[in-house]
Amino acid sequence: MIAELPWPPRILSPNGRGHHMALHAAKKKARRIGGEAVIAAGRPRFPKDTPLAVTLTFHPKTRTAPDEDNAIASLKAYLDGIATALGVDDKLFRLQRPIMADPVKGGRVLVSIEIAQ
Repeated sequence: MIAELPWPPRILSPNGRGHHMALHAAKKKARRIGGEAVIAAGRPRFPKDTPLAVTLTFHPKTRTAPDEDNAIASLKAYLDGIATALGVDDKLFRLQRPIMADPVKGGRVLVSIEIAQ
């Protein structure tokens, strides 16, 4: 399964600064968007207790890409929404090394999920 997500808003970055209520609203929206992306991708069914390999491909807005750990951390709420929509616990996600790809207008993140080997 490959789900396409928008580039995460700055407030979701561990380095982002903002009011706690704005952060809460951004996380809630990101969880919803993550779930909707899974539905748009066909909502595949995975066995409940099977580890899942998750590969994140980042297409930043500009050539100035964030560092990997902050990029991954910015997606936490999106990944929570994806796990909920798939009906699995996100502790089963096995994050693979992220891919920093070419920039695209507006930025995007592709999330590929498959059964871990």
